[in-house]
Amino acid sequence: MWAGIVSAPLAWGFEHIFGWGLSEATCAPGSRPWGIDFRAWVAVITAVTATIAAAGLVAAVLAFRTVKDEAGKDSDPPPGRIWVMSVFGIVLSPIFLTMILLTGAGTLILGHCTQS
Repeated sequence: MWAGIVSAPLAWGFEHIFGWGLSEATCAPGSRPWGIDFRAWVAVITAVTATIAAAGLVAAVLAFRTVKDEAGKDSDPPPGRIWVMSVFGIVLSPIFLTMILLTGAGTLILGHCTQS
């Protein structure tokens, strides 16, 4: 139930923060000798976080399917609460999954270490 709501936002937050740190580490003149492969790391981070977000969506759909026949939006807790939380997960997870994929694709296509 909670996994459907929090998986995708937490995965996006991880991708955002880790991606920023990775960009700082590869663009700073002092850390260039470390030899960090920016594109490979971005691809791995994007794949892992997209998988986590998709798993959250699956968890939300499974929770929804479990209680949809026995609970409606006005049912007493816990079935009613599970139904509402699963709907939130079904709405939020695709939004954050799209943001994860667009961030990863944009980073891979546009590159990094450029002056604005």
